[in-house]
Amino acid sequence: MVKPIISIRELHKCYWVGTMPFPALHGINLDIKPGEFAVVAGRSGSGKSTLLNIIGALESVDNGNVEVLGHDILNMNRDLRTQFRLRNIGFVFQAYNLIRVFTARENVAYVCQLQGKSRKESLDIANHWLHEVEIGHLGYRRPDQLSGGQQQRVAVARALASGPKLILADEPTANLDSMTGRHLINLMHELNQRLGTTFLISSHDPDVKRAAGRLIKLADGQIVDSWDEVPKTPQSLASSCPTSHLPLKERLRKLLYQRRKARASKGKVDHR
Repeated sequence: MVKPIISIRELHKCYWVGTMPFPALHGINLDIKPGEFAVVAGRSGSGKSTLLNIIGALESVDNGNVEVLGHDILNMNRDLRTQFRLRNIGFVFQAYNLIRVFTARENVAYVCQLQGKSRKESLDIANHWLHEVEIGHLGYRRPDQLSGGQQQRVAVARALASGPKLILADEPTANLDSMTGRHLINLMHELNQRLGTTFLISSHDPDVKRAAGRLIKLADGQIVDSWDEVPKTPQSLASSCPTSHLPLKERLRKLLYQRRKARASKGKVDHR
């Protein structure tokens, strides 16, 4: 039996606005096999980006277990997480996240240099991957001299340059016109088939969903079998939003309020 490259059990994640909890994910169970081309689809606010950020060791969780490549990423310290991402995971972001003063080639080479490779070796790797994504002739241009589709291809090349086993792409076609988006997703699918690299993509783009080897439907922070399914209401916020994870500022505010209330009650008792 093939061991999953991603294994998630009973995952819960909550955000806080003041003292108001907003569950983003509750009760997620998910396995992704090596070599899959999987798409997490759902409306804006369904929890897609949060899920990818957690898998990419960019965010903490409130409850649950997450293993990536057999490693418990939630129990890693910050330095270990950074090194794990650098060696094993490539990221493609919606906003490209390219360094504006670097050329396309330098942007792709940068991740290789962070891995400890020489500048020459890094630039050679960058040239290879820019040709793989069909913009090798534009390696000398800076991001502001490239179209949106070309910038996203640079981002894909950068994600692949580190030799990762997993690519996480968060809404990669969101800022592209439909034709450019289709070309990009076809390119990513072709790379997945040829290289065997696992792709996990978040998107609500119909073209991306059609290209999925596996479609994972997310609604209100839960995986559902169909879009007609009504997500279950969490039995309790305690697992998704434990009060112990309330932001420090709000915990201090709550403590001061409780102390003032206790003093006021004591004063009333003494007065009597």
